[in-house]
Order: sequence, then structure tokens, then C-alpha cells
Amino acid sequence: MHKYPLEILPLIHLGWSSQRQDNLLRTEMERGPAKVRRLTTASSLYISGEVEFSDEQLAVFEDFLHNYISDGADSFLFPDFDQEQDWRECRFRELPKKTRVDEGIWKLTLELELLP
Repeated sequence: MHKYPLEILPLIHLGWSSQRQDNLLRTEMERGPAKVRRLTTASSLYISGEVEFSDEQLAVFEDFLHNYISDGADSFLFPDFDQEQDWRECRFRELPKKTRVDEGIWKLTLELELLP
């Protein structure tokens, strides 16, 4: 499994949010409140955020995306958000969106799924 290249960890994080995967099944009843049960014992954590890359960082990132993780089809190891030294297995939920914000500066929107 490939590791996310540390040399392209963005210096500027424009904001991150996270949400646990919905792991519940709700069944409406004819009377009374709905029944709720857990579907599985493990669920993914969805992380989304925006980062800024230089032209050089973007080139390395796109090489990693296309050539190492098959355009996002394969999972990879990404540095844990809570602990600097741990790695978590994850994959892209959707391909990153990129916007040019200035000469040589790109804003990328990343949607990741941290796997259990």
C-alpha cells in the first residue's frame, strides 16, 4: 500500500470537517417510535477539507493520484489528523476538485474516507 507523499503535505489548511458514516438502520413502525439498530460494528470516518498547493506540489500530488493509487480507486496511507506520527488507511470518496487562486497557487478540495 502506498503512503501519501510527505513532501506535499500542504502548509496551509483552509479548513477541515469530519462526519462518521451513518451506521444505523431505522425501521418505521405502525405505532410508536421507530426501531433503530446498528448495521455493522465498524464504520468509516468521512473527512473533507481544502488545502493550498504550489504548482510543484500539485504535480507531485497528481502523479501520486494517477500513477500510484489508480486515479483514486486504491486505498493509501495518509497521516493521521490527530497524531503526527500515525498513518491511517483511507481512500478518496470523490476525485479532488482544484481551483487556481493565484499565479502558481491551487486550492484543492479533498473528500477522504478513513477506513476502519
